[in-house]
Amino acid sequence: YIFENYAVLKAKLIKKGHHFVSATDTEVSAHLLKHFYRNDFAGAFRRTVGELKGYFALVAMSAKDPGQILAYKRSNPLIIGLGKDGNFVASDVSAILPYTKRVIYLEDEDLAVVTRENVEVISLKTGKRRMPKVETVSWDVNEAQKTGYPHFMLKEIYEQPAVVRNILKERI
Repeated sequence: YIFENYAVLKAKLIKKGHHFVSATDTEVSAHLLKHFYRNDFAGAFRRTVGELKGYFALVAMSAKDPGQILAYKRSNPLIIGLGKDGNFVASDVSAILPYTKRVIYLEDEDLAVVTRENVEVISLKTGKRRMPKVETVSWDVNEAQKTGYPHFMLKEIYEQPAVVRNILKERI
């Protein structure tokens, strides 16, 4: 992902007294969160993603409320796994398959508030809560491994005929 306007935001934040320790665009999001925070982490997070331009997924936690994860999706993949012992946020299903097969695929402009027991999804397009569809992943973590290939890219190249067959089988 990339924040297209990070240089402009960084310059504004530096003028307001923020000190950066890296040259990455990601650090801008942390400083924006700090800048907007007024005892309302979700509000600061919402304002932060509203300021950022580009295509990205962003996940944040606050030390003041460590039981809550905030997640936002704009174009980049972001999923929530619903587990028996808690909920997970990841950019890829294979990361959570050892823990759960029940997932929510966030849509663009979705902001999710994730706790151990609950997931609330708000569409920032409409400003309203939405009931996300919970799906069950039908494959297992072994299918996401290299299974003998030296690289994932080589594995993906050799899997293409089977992938095309499966896609066509579902639609024709």
